[in-house]
Amino acid sequence: MLDEIQTVIDHRDDGVAIELTSTTIGDFQGPKVATVLPFRTYTRAIQGNYDDAVKDAQDAITKNPTAALGYLRLGSLYQMQGKQQSAINMYVQGLQSVSVDDRGYTLMLEDKAIATKQNEKRVDFITKLPIEVVDQIMILLPLVTKLNCLGVSARWKSKILGCEKTWCYLEVTDAVVHDELAAVISTISTQVGSLVIKTKKRQILETLVSRVCAGSFSKVKSLEISFFMTPISSTTAERISNAFHQINTTLTSLVLSYSAEHRYITFSDILASLPNLRSLVYSTPAIPFTTIVGTFPLPKPHYTLVDLDLNAGSIGGPDLIPVLQACPRIAHMAINRCNNSVLDIVDSNCPNLKKLVYNVGGKCSLAPCDQSVTRYPSGLQEFSVWQHQSLDSVLDLLRRNTKTLTVLDLNITKLSCEYLLVIPYQDMEFTRLEKITFQGRIDHDIPQLILQWISNCRTLTDINASDLYGIADLAQVLVNRRRLVSLSLKRLTTPTVPVHLSQLFRSYAAIFREKEPPFQNIALQFCRVNRDVFCALSSIKTLKSITLSTLDSVSSFDLDYLFGSLGESTTDIHLDHMDSVADQHLSMLGSLKGLRNVHLEFLRSLTDTGVMRMTDNAPLLDSLTIKYCGREVTSRSIVNAQKKIKTVVFKSLYS
Repeated sequence: MLDEIQTVIDHRDDGVAIELTSTTIGDFQGPKVATVLPFRTYTRAIQGNYDDAVKDAQDAITKNPTAALGYLRLGSLYQMQGKQQSAINMYVQGLQSVSVDDRGYTLMLEDKAIATKQNEKRVDFITKLPIEVVDQIMILLPLVTKLNCLGVSARWKSKILGCEKTWCYLEVTDAVVHDELAAVISTISTQVGSLVIKTKKRQILETLVSRVCAGSFSKVKSLEISFFMTPISSTTAERISNAFHQINTTLTSLVLSYSAEHRYITFSDILASLPNLRSLVYSTPAIPFTTIVGTFPLPKPHYTLVDLDLNAGSIGGPDLIPVLQACPRIAHMAINRCNNSVLDIVDSNCPNLKKLVYNVGGKCSLAPCDQSVTRYPSGLQEFSVWQHQSLDSVLDLLRRNTKTLTVLDLNITKLSCEYLLVIPYQDMEFTRLEKITFQGRIDHDIPQLILQWISNCRTLTDINASDLYGIADLAQVLVNRRRLVSLSLKRLTTPTVPVHLSQLFRSYAAIFREKEPPFQNIALQFCRVNRDVFCALSSIKTLKSITLSTLDSVSSFDLDYLFGSLGESTTDIHLDHMDSVADQHLSMLGSLKGLRNVHLEFLRSLTDTGVMRMTDNAPLLDSLTIKYCGREVTSRSIVNAQKKIKTVVFKSLYS
C-alpha cells in the first residue's frame, strides 16, 4: 500500500494521494498510522496547506515518537515556511528520541546542519528596512500580530512604535491579551485615528475608555464600541460619557451597540456631547426607543449630523419628531423597528433627506451611498423598504418623490396583488429612476403596479428582480420599452422562463437604437435556463459582465455554446455553484481578448489544468478569485497565476 501511495505522489496526483492516504489511515491502527501520515503531510505541503500538514506530522510523532520520519517531515515543513529555528528545535528533539541505528537519524543530522546554516544567513528585514516600508507592512497585520512583533526585540519595538500609519486604525477584539495592550497603549494612542472596540473582556474595555478619558486618544475621529456580551455598570457608562466629552472636538463618526442588560447612554446625551458628529450608528434593539431617547430639545440644534442609523425597540413617530427637529441636516438615514406612523414623519421632518433605508428587519445598516445620492441637490433619491404593512404610507412617499428618486428597493412580498391592482398609483412616472429592486411572490404574477412604473419610466437602466412566478409580463414590458443596461434575475423556476428570456435577449440583440445605452450586464441565479437562452444571450455582442449562479438545468454543452460565442466586449465573468463548469470552459474564457476579471466559487469539477490554461492565455486578465473549488485546484495553479495577474485571491475548500 505504501508503494502505491508513493507512486501516486511521484505522478503529482495530489488529490488522489490525499484520498488514498486518508483511506489507509482509517484502516490502520496504533503506530502503523505513523508510517502513513508523513505521506499525507508531504502532499498537503505541496498544495500549500501547511496548517493541516503540520498537524499530520505532529500526529505521526505522537503515535510513534521513536520513528524519524515524523520529525523529518515536520522539520522540513518548518524549513519550507522559513522557520529555521523551529526546524532546528524539531531535529534536536528527533535526534534525542530516535535510535542512531534508524536510517533517518543521519538525514536529521544533515537537515539540521542545513537549517542551522540557513538560520545564520537570516536577515532581520524589519531592522534594516526603512521605517516607511515597515509601516506599510505593519498596516496589513491584525493587532494581535502587531503586539507579538513588539515583543520580538527592543529594536523591533522601537521601530514599530515609530510607525505612524500602523496605529492609525486600532481594532481591539477578544484575541488581544490585556497586559500586552496596556504596556503600549499610552504610546500608540496618540496616533490612533479610528478606534474599534469589540470585546467581551471588561478589563480591556475599561482600560481603553480610561485612556480616552485621560486624553490619550487626541486624534481619534472614528469610534466604535460594541459590548452586547459585556455587562456594563453605571460607572463604566459614566466613563464612556466622559470619554465622549474628552474627544468631542475630533470625533466625527460613532458606532454604539449594546443590549438591554447594560446601563445605556441616551441619544440626547450623545448629541449634546459630540457637536461635530457627522455619522451615528446607535443600536439598542432590545430597549424601547422612548427609554433611550433622552431629553429634548437640545440647547442648540445639531447641524453637523448627516448620517443616522437607528435600531431600537418600538420606534414611534411622535417620539422621533424631537430627534429629527434637533438634527435638521440628516441626509442619509436607516431606521428599524418602526410602527406605521414613522414614515410620514420622517419624510416631512427631514428636508435634506436623500437616502432612506426603512424597516429592513435584522439587516438595518446604512451602506455607502451611490454617486446618484449626491447628483441632485434636493429631494429623496434612494429608498429601501422591507415587509412594511402600511402600503398607503409607502406609496404616498413614492408619489411625493417621483421627480427625485433614482434608486428603489421594494421588498414587500407580503402585499397581495389584488390590493395593488385597485389602488390609484399606476400612473406615477419616475422621471429620474435608474435602478429598481423588487421581489414577486411565489404564488402570484408580478404586481402590475411595479410593471406599470417600469413601463412608464424612461430613465430606468437597471432591474434586479427575484422570486417571480410569472415573467411573461415583465419580459413583454422590457421588450417594448427603452433598453436596460443591467438585468439581474433570481429564483425564476417556472417552465415558461426559458421561452420568455430567449424572447427578451433576441430582441435586445436585434434592435439597435443609437440614443440608447447598450445592454452590458446580466446575472442569472437559481433560474431555469437552457441552450436557447444562452444562444439568444450570446448574440448580444455588447455584453461586458456575466454572472451565472446555481443554474442546475444547464449542461456542459450549453456552457460550451455560450462561452464559445462571447465577443471581445466581455470583461467580467462570475461563476459559482455550477457543477457543469469544467476545465474546457476555463480554456474558452482564456481566449476572450477583453477578459479582465474572473470570479470562480464552489466549482467542483475544476483542476489546475483548466486554471493554468485560462491564466496563460488571457492577456488582459488582472483579477482572479478562486474560492472553495475542487480539490484538484491547488497552490500549483495559484502560484502560476500570481506570476501573471495583478490580484489573485485563493481559498481552498480543504484548507
